[in-house]
Amino acid sequence: MSCRTDSKLITAEVDREDYFLWSGKKRRIDQEIDCLNDMTIKLSKAKKQQLIKSIRRYFEEELDTEIGDLKASLILDFCLQEICPSVYNQAILDARSFLEDKLSDLEDAYYEPEFDYWQE
Repeated sequence: MSCRTDSKLITAEVDREDYFLWSGKKRRIDQEIDCLNDMTIKLSKAKKQQLIKSIRRYFEEELDTEIGDLKASLILDFCLQEICPSVYNQAILDARSFLEDKLSDLEDAYYEPEFDYWQE
């Protein structure tokens, strides 16, 4: 995905095979999308359908309520917009902390003495 700025509007060019969710609305490449101040979570059509089936199954098995594809899609859009950014941000913080810990040990674990050819 690439974003470009046209005056105050930022638009995005996306792949034809993928859907993007901005503010809970599914868009295609043919449309210009305002991506200013929005987190974008990219899902393929197949993945979105799989998630919708999973949401429907959860409602049926855990809540004894049947919902259709439209309601499941709206729930998915809500989760992607409202919940996923928090989970994503925490995952980034966890990954950063993990990498910082590993990098702090790097020098001790793999240090090679310098100029030791002439040592006796």
